Amino acid sequence: MSYCNSGDKVTVTYVFGDKQTSVFKTSQSPIEVATENYQDNSTSNFDANGFQITFNSPQGQYGTITAVVTDYSIEFYDFGAFHPYTGYYINLVRCGETSFPPITEGDKGAKMSDLNLTIDRTVKCPIVRSTSGLCEIKVLVGGKTIFSAHGKCPVTFDVACGDDCPEGFCKCKSLGYPGYCCLDCAVVASEIHSITQSLKIKNNGR
Repeated sequence: MSYCNSGDKVTVTYVFGDKQTSVFKTSQSPIEVATENYQDNSTSNFDANGFQITFNSPQGQYGTITAVVTDYSIEFYDFGAFHPYTGYYINLVRCGETSFPPITEGDKGAKMSDLNLTIDRTVKCPIVRSTSGLCEIKVLVGGKTIFSAHGKCPVTFDVACGDDCPEGFCKCKSLGYPGYCCLDCAVVASEIHSITQSLKIKNNGR
């Protein structure tokens, strides 16, 4: 889903499971916001449900390799201009595994004949890979990530365009840039109620 119009200043207010409110501001717009599970030792290709990947490889039967995985990474290794081992290698996290296998002198993954690969997300692992219990939020512009953060699940967010505050937040004047701040209305109301109750107790005690 796209948020804000071109030229708008954008404020993304997000809250992880620890209930601490954080804010990200950008002058780039429109933006997209994505939330997903966060996994240490993983790439942006990670999918806990798994997917089928097929690529060309001289190491595979009939010149191709097909595997069901939860993640993959591709690296280029240079052993010299005409060395037969120079080229791109793909490393896979197969179903049931929780991390990439170690890269060693003799095993850098599967050598790729080229960078072409196909992914079939209708094929999944029989068991969903367990996650770290962390969630990630990403802000994207034109499909490219310009900001990301991770914390305890779940994660919720609101987006405000221009000088507005997100729904549920109060706009208050501020001495610092940009001249205002957005406060959580529910938190402010709770603090006011707490102060009022404390005053009532003190007054009744006189």
